[in-house]
Amino acid sequence: MWILWMIAAVSLIAFYAWWSVRIGKFAPVVIASAGLVCDLTGESLFIFRPELDRAASLLTGGAANGLYTICGILLTLATPSVPLRWLAWIAWASGIVLIIVTIFNSRIGVMIATAALMASFIPFVIAMARE
Repeated sequence: MWILWMIAAVSLIAFYAWWSVRIGKFAPVVIASAGLVCDLTGESLFIFRPELDRAASLLTGGAANGLYTICGILLTLATPSVPLRWLAWIAWASGIVLIIVTIFNSRIGVMIATAALMASFIPFVIAMARE
């Protein structure tokens, strides 16, 4: 299961890199890449050091997700024509909520925020790819 989240994280960086190339803004991808380091570290803790699950959660749901969300916000602000821009903002708001509920260790909050994030982000990515 964890390997799928790791693949998803690498895929996210690839999407952000593609988007950055399209608009000529590369700093957001550097930010997201730092998120990838946090994500892979956190996922590795889940796998190899399950007793450190709180630290792993903070790395993945807090730090990594936070950096990914910042990247998405910066790219959205820098792109004049974003298809389904409103959906992107729902995704970024969901990402911010995910950070907060992760910090407060609300498992149900993490599940709800993650569901909202995925439900808004995936259609947004599809719309971006079709443009």
